[in-house]
Amino acid sequence: RLPDGLREAYEEAVRQEGYADFQIAEQDAQGQIVRATRRPEYVVVSYIEPLAGNEKALGYDASSNPSRFDVLQRARDSGRAIATGRLMLVQETGRQFGLLIFQPIYSHGPAPATVEERRQHLLGYATGVFQIGDMIEASLQGVERNGITLRIEDEAAPAGQRLLYDSQSPLATTSL
Repeated sequence: RLPDGLREAYEEAVRQEGYADFQIAEQDAQGQIVRATRRPEYVVVSYIEPLAGNEKALGYDASSNPSRFDVLQRARDSGRAIATGRLMLVQETGRQFGLLIFQPIYSHGPAPATVEERRQHLLGYATGVFQIGDMIEASLQGVERNGITLRIEDEAAPAGQRLLYDSQSPLATTSL
């Protein structure tokens, strides 16, 4: 979590660590990664492991996307880990769905007792990144699947956004 007043100093510090082109970024309307517009604060991907294959996500402002911003706020205010619905990850090169789980991190340890205290003491988030197709394919590696169709849906999601994985659909899977 980074206030706008520290943006330039933060970007320069990361560049000095060897990431010469580092900038706080967002996706534009065409899905391209561009320099983030100014806003009061950012929730920047500052560390990602492994970095190889995820370079596009480094510097991404998770709060720049309205649906992610909503989940970030709910996690912050509740003090609990909250998952997004399905989405396409900024680093995704295929066509599979993913999801994120944001766990708020507060100064002084556990989540404070009140929402106001949680808002004041939020440092940032630990985030789990899950690529659904990769997870399913890895877990089924070596399993004979002839004649078996596997479909996973999020029943809590709005209609039309429930599909997470379908073994017969190129929209929700990648081949390993």
